[in-house]
Amino acid sequence: MKINPISSYNTYKSSYKRTVQRAASLTQAEGAVKTDTISFSPEAVEQREISQTAGSILRDMNRPESTSRLLALQKAVENGTYRVSADELADAILSRAYFG
Repeated sequence: MKINPISSYNTYKSSYKRTVQRAASLTQAEGAVKTDTISFSPEAVEQREISQTAGSILRDMNRPESTSRLLALQKAVENGTYRVSADELADAILSRAYFG
């Protein structure tokens, strides 16, 4: 049996052309091309925010000036001289909540 390579190529080419035309006609019939979407559960969003906050805290703690600041705060708490103004605390909480 002799196989004609040109005939095989022409068969493949016409089959490929029909497939492309069929795909194009389906896309036109459907309108816009469909795309995948990703959505995250509220729990996943909350977990990401927690991770970001924890990362921010760790970065703040690992700064060189942070060690001396933490020691000073620790001494102030132990001595009973550490005080936080309610206004400053509220501002810090709100700025983290909205701009965090």
